[in-house]
Amino acid sequence: MKGQRKYLFILIGFLLALGLIYLSLTLPVEESKVAEETKVVKLYFSYDQAQSLKVEEREIGTKDLYQNIIEELSKGPTQEELGATIPAETELLAWDLNGGELSLDFNAKFQTDHPGGSAGEIMTIYSIVNTMAQFEEVERVFFLVEGEKVETLVGHITLEEAVLPNYDLVVE
Repeated sequence: MKGQRKYLFILIGFLLALGLIYLSLTLPVEESKVAEETKVVKLYFSYDQAQSLKVEEREIGTKDLYQNIIEELSKGPTQEELGATIPAETELLAWDLNGGELSLDFNAKFQTDHPGGSAGEIMTIYSIVNTMAQFEEVERVFFLVEGEKVETLVGHITLEEAVLPNYDLVVE
């Protein structure tokens, strides 16, 4: 009797294993294995010694689009004549889109690692705002640092209200 029970358990285990193998072969491919959708996005970087902005296009994943855009801006440009606008260690902690206003909440590195200067601050703010405003759902951008409102990034441009894009800064 004990021997039969042992073989019965072995048989059940074997059948379960076969069932699991069958299921793994017939189930649809997981979503994570499907190629992520991408789109070509205009990123605005500093140009002409921080006197204007110039576009560099990149293909960016559309899942977590705003997060991906900030990561790409933080990496800096690939073209030699363009300059970075966001400190490399900057991270987007959270974002919220409400009625055309995109709120972006950055880590403290956004301020503490910024090189400063009025031209640099203008390039940083409008690099982000112009990049985000290319999407029809975004009309203006509101900036937060570590979840708190900030008066300015580094002392020159008021950030107490949401910022509209400024395409006058852009050159071809």
